[in-house]
Amino acid sequence: MGSLSLFQQPEYIHILLNHVPIVGLFISLLSLVAAVLLNKPAAIFISLGLIAICAFMVWPVSYYGEAGYDRVYSIADRVGDAYLKRHRDLADDWSWLFYVTGGASLVALIVGYKKANQLRFLAGLVIILTCASLIAGSVIAEVGGCIRHEEFRRGAPPAE
Repeated sequence: MGSLSLFQQPEYIHILLNHVPIVGLFISLLSLVAAVLLNKPAAIFISLGLIAICAFMVWPVSYYGEAGYDRVYSIADRVGDAYLKRHRDLADDWSWLFYVTGGASLVALIVGYKKANQLRFLAGLVIILTCASLIAGSVIAEVGGCIRHEEFRRGAPPAE
């Protein structure tokens, strides 16, 4: 019963979910690139759907991260606090990119279904947006890892 209580802690749920927009998007991106190269429309549709799901997972990740902010702030050291604030700022600044990626993926699904000749072009746009989201997510995650893990910290902490 003790481990079930962890699901009542938003910071724990944040940690569980925060890999989906990065790892899930990366795997979905590989799938989409392969589907486009092999010119397999069914696989392109599946990959676009996976990208939409993984990109939109940034919403619960952000929600639970915000909900757990105060608890993590109270247990982090001074340097960890600076990383926590920077992590929050980066997430606030770049979460929109995941929503754009998810939305573009849904548009590509719908338009590609109605106009099959546009599917590969639209998938290419989604590939670009997914790469941008992965870069943003990697930066956000790197700073997030420094909050409680001193071994990940390099150089001076972020300026406040």
